[in-house]
Amino acid sequence: MRLVTRPDFDGIVCGALITALEDIDSYLFVEPRFMQDGAVEIRAGDVIANLPYHPACTLWFDHHFTNGASGFDRPVVPGRGAFRLAPSAARVVFEYYSQVPGASETRYRSGLRMMRSDRVTALLRDTDKIDGGTLTREDVLRPSGYVLVSMTIYGKDDAEEPYWRRLIGLVRDRTLDEVLGDAEVRGRCERILAMQERLRQQLLARAEMRRNVIFLDLRDTEDLTDANRFLLYTLFPDGNISMKVSRDPQRKDTTAISVGYNIFHATSAVNVGELLSHYGGGGHRVVGSCRVPDADAGRAVREILRRISEPATQAEVPVSNRPPSGPRTVNIDEALAELARVNSEIRHKSCIEGDGFRVGLVSFRPTTAADPKQIVHDDEDVVCHVLRGVGRLRAAGEVTELAPGMLCHVPRGVPHDFAARGDELVLCYSLITARS
Repeated sequence: MRLVTRPDFDGIVCGALITALEDIDSYLFVEPRFMQDGAVEIRAGDVIANLPYHPACTLWFDHHFTNGASGFDRPVVPGRGAFRLAPSAARVVFEYYSQVPGASETRYRSGLRMMRSDRVTALLRDTDKIDGGTLTREDVLRPSGYVLVSMTIYGKDDAEEPYWRRLIGLVRDRTLDEVLGDAEVRGRCERILAMQERLRQQLLARAEMRRNVIFLDLRDTEDLTDANRFLLYTLFPDGNISMKVSRDPQRKDTTAISVGYNIFHATSAVNVGELLSHYGGGGHRVVGSCRVPDADAGRAVREILRRISEPATQAEVPVSNRPPSGPRTVNIDEALAELARVNSEIRHKSCIEGDGFRVGLVSFRPTTAADPKQIVHDDEDVVCHVLRGVGRLRAAGEVTELAPGMLCHVPRGVPHDFAARGDELVLCYSLITARS
C-alpha cells in the first residue's frame, strides 16, 4: 500500500499511526491544491490522509470543512476510512483504528497497544493543539516538545522528503525525549529557536494592520524565516484574522494566499474554508488557503481582503491607528537609524499612517540579483521621494534612473521594483489607497 499525505505535522502523525497498522511500502507527499486540481494519480491500494478525497483510493482520512465526500455519512466507515470535523486528521485516524482492524491481526494488536499508550495520547493531544490552533502564548513564544518539532517541517521543498519519512518512524517508535535527542531533529530545533528574534523583526517590518486584518505581503521577498506561523498573532494582538500573500514556491506564476483566525483573538465570523473554496482552495472554518494565477492575484487579494475586513468605528480603532487630529512630524535622521531589516537588500520603517494613506522610509543596498522580484500594490498608488543615493525604478517595462530630489509615481496594480546603484538608495514613500 502507498501512503499519500500532506507534509505537515498532522500528516506526519497520520503516517506514524497508519504505518503501525497497515503494510505501507511507499509514500507520496503532496499539497492539497495538487489533489484538487487532479494532478495526482491515485490508484487502488492508496491510503490518503489529511488531503481531499479521491474515489480511486482504498482508505481516506480527513477533517477539513471543505473536503467532505459522498458515502461518508457517519464519522467511521469500515473499509473506506473516516471523516469528521476534528481538531486533526490524526485524531480521525486514531478513531478509525480504535474500531476497525488493520492489515493483519498481529499488526493490529501491536498497533492498538501503541495507540493506547500514554506516549501516543500525549502526541495526539499536541497534534490537536498544533493543527487546531489552540496553542497558548507560552507555546508560541517559547516552543518546546512536539510544538517545536512541528516547526522543523518545511513542506514546500521535495528535497525535504527524507526528513519527513524519517520523522514518521521516529514519532511512531520513539518517546518525545528520544525524538528531540535525534541528531537531525535536535539540529533543526536549535536553528528554529535561534531564528525566532529574526522572524519577529521581519514580521514587524513586513506586516501591517488593515482594519481588523493583519496583512502580510511577501511577494517581493524569499528571505522570510519560515518557522512559527503563530508568532505573528503575538505581535498584532488587535487583529482578529490574518491574510498572507506570497509567491507559490511549487508553481510558476502562481500566488499563494492563506487566511487564518488570530488564535488569541478569534472573534471573526468569516468561514475561511468556505470563502477560499471560491478561489480553488479550502480548509477549515478558521483557517484555509488557496493558489491563484498571478494574473488573477490582484483581484483575488482585493476580494478576499474585503470579505474578511470588518467596518471600523472610531471607538473600535486603537488610538495609535486613528487618523491624527493634528499635524505630526517625524525626524528623518532619527527614523533612518531605526530601519528594520527586511532582507539582505532592504530595510524599512513605517512612520505615519492615516485614513487611506501610509508614509514610511525604505532603503535599498546594492544587490547582485540578476532579476529582482517585483512587488504589486493592488489597491494603493505609490509616490516616492528620493532622499539619498542613486538607483533605478523598473515599472511597466520601463527603467527610470533615480537621484536625490526626484519624485516618482507608480499607479496601483503596476509591478515594480527599486534597486540601488553604488551606494545605498533611500526613499520616503507614500502609499495612497485608491477610493472608488
